[in-house]
Amino acid sequence: MGEVRNVSVPYAQNINNGLPSHATIEVEGDVIVGHEKAIWLEFRGQGNEIPLHINIRFGSVNGSNEICVNSFDRDWGREDFYKQSVTIGGSIYAKIVIRDDRYEVDINGREFVFKHRTPKYNVTRFEVRGDIRVARINYTGFGDHIYTAGQYPSPYPQPSQPSYPPNPYPNPGYPENSRPGFPDNRPNYPNPSYPDPMRPYPSDPGYQPPYNPDHRGDVPIGQGAQIGQNINQGYDPFRPHDSRGYN
Repeated sequence: MGEVRNVSVPYAQNINNGLPSHATIEVEGDVIVGHEKAIWLEFRGQGNEIPLHINIRFGSVNGSNEICVNSFDRDWGREDFYKQSVTIGGSIYAKIVIRDDRYEVDINGREFVFKHRTPKYNVTRFEVRGDIRVARINYTGFGDHIYTAGQYPSPYPQPSQPSYPPNPYPNPGYPENSRPGFPDNRPNYPNPSYPDPMRPYPSDPGYQPPYNPDHRGDVPIGQGAQIGQNINQGYDPFRPHDSRGYN
């Protein structure tokens, strides 16, 4: 699909057959003063599933100014927190690289990884919302996993209706788009709502154990160049952050 410019927010881009490994999404724009006091970058799945939830907070939750990362699969998972790297009125650059077992993320130079909690092939769309003016979104390595411009209307593609042969008989009074012998028995499901208002984040996540430096031999976080690069087996320049220590 390549690059999309002057994007309207909220923004949604449908994805075919899940996320391909080594694909990359880049988002560039400006942080604006708004009532949300936050920016969301999310991969959405079926129903209310959110395989990746990145919430850049500017006081939206208990006055916190930080980056929160989580997932939602019938319930919110464990939160990971990172020191804020974005300011209101400033610019934002976010990069997400999809790996087989994790997402590699860079937000204005703040780098972290998030292990897959749900299969990456469950992802059906990418969304951006909140207090952001998006200048461009660039998709790399997606191939036919993303609809090309003009193939379907944006932002939500719809399949084309099947064609029927001309009806030689007059319409007996059936409603529009209805034909005898072809009843539409599909249930009318409502559009899924965002889980944020349905189950808000707790006011205090409580105690979370500190990072264990001996676990898997991890080393301190990388410096910019590591994002998007192939990582040799046995060496990982990233490490998990499981507390507000902002290691």
